[in-house]
Amino acid sequence: VVGMGTFPSVLEKANAKEADMIIAVTRSDEVNMLICQISHSIFKISKKIARIRSQEYLDQKYISLYDNSNLPIDVIISPEIEVAKSLQRKLEAPGALDNVNFAKNKISMLV
Repeated sequence: VVGMGTFPSVLEKANAKEADMIIAVTRSDEVNMLICQISHSIFKISKKIARIRSQEYLDQKYISLYDNSNLPIDVIISPEIEVAKSLQRKLEAPGALDNVNFAKNKISMLV
């Protein structure tokens, strides 16, 4: 399906009524947020993931903006934050190829 992801008719053509999850990863943070809102409000999609790059939106002061009473985004993907986390893991274990955390960072597996 080709079209604007913020148009409910386009999401409907993409069978959003049957979807369990939507992943919004356009170039625009605002479009990604709106796709999640429409997916929640109209199609009752239970899991909504959005890529948000602007650090202004990700400021901890405003993190409550992303909940079901405001903007229903369940998971936020920030490429910049993910790269920073990856670099931090590499610095913490310089000889390892990767450092994977489990149990809310209580357990680390070095690869």
